[in-house]
Amino acid sequence: MSADEKKTKIVELRPGIYQFRVERPGSHVYLIRGLVKNVLIDAGTAYNFENLRDCLAELGLEPAQIHLVVLTHEHFDHIGASPFFYDTAVLAAHRLAANKIQCRTSSS
Repeated sequence: MSADEKKTKIVELRPGIYQFRVERPGSHVYLIRGLVKNVLIDAGTAYNFENLRDCLAELGLEPAQIHLVVLTHEHFDHIGASPFFYDTAVLAAHRLAANKIQCRTSSS
């Protein structure tokens, strides 16, 4: 897959609400950008975290500026990148999703 094919597209759905569109395997990720706090809805796959980070950077944000990650359900393409937010965000997940989140090792 070329870099252009892998690139995530950012769509502003409403002022301050963005959809990060990704190619499969993966799910779209949504950002609600607030005045003080920022929320992600789903995190996508760990494989696509670099693209997610690039999308955030394009909007002037770093992953550490995400305060809440809401995981809609337990599919890997929705929860895979959630460990990248452990240190800086609250993760909100149904208990079935919470049981499937992988721990990130210090080498990640």
